[in-house]
Amino acid sequence: MANKKDYTEEFLTEFRNIEQLLQQLYGPNTTFRDVEQKLEAKGDTDVTKKMYVLRVMRNYASHNPDMNTFMPVSEESCVYMRKLYDMFKREITTVKDSMSRTKPLSIQDNIVQGAKRLLKLPAIPVVDNNGIMLGVFNSDVLKKCVSEEMSLKMRFGKDVVKLAQIPNRSCVMQNMPMKDVFETMSDCGLDMMFVTDDGTSKGKFIGTVVK
Repeated sequence: MANKKDYTEEFLTEFRNIEQLLQQLYGPNTTFRDVEQKLEAKGDTDVTKKMYVLRVMRNYASHNPDMNTFMPVSEESCVYMRKLYDMFKREITTVKDSMSRTKPLSIQDNIVQGAKRLLKLPAIPVVDNNGIMLGVFNSDVLKKCVSEEMSLKMRFGKDVVKLAQIPNRSCVMQNMPMKDVFETMSDCGLDMMFVTDDGTSKGKFIGTVVK
């Protein structure tokens, strides 16, 4: 039988990465256990139970060279450590760090150009010549254009192409923490949010955040 891969060193490296991130977030003297207790106080017992197990594994692995024969580290443990890292990373990650520099449609573009862009994104913002958002072109708008037998060469600058309106809850500013964005997307059932200079649907378009 082939020997199973030893993930101990990878596990310890992932643990150190999380500890460094937590110290960046909460202060240089912050320990893994400190944050574990903070989350437990908030009632996040599912995460804290897993953090406790990971901490016990780390403590044992740090002092016992026979870790892999007595308490082997699984690949799944390393994968979860990376997920945990990403969870804490969101605390300091802003929209500017994570957004996509999506190219918007302009009022000179037409329905065909918009339809092609929908193959990659659920909605494409349409802006005027100053970059101000006018609305979005999505599958509902495309279906309406087809059902009304509009010319597919019709430009978005024409009033007959009625774009979907963008509620302000779908717009964010660049300096907003990503953890708040994820919460908003989850609470509002959004797959996509639009980044504007003032965080409103009437602002200048900058980019997108896609779930």
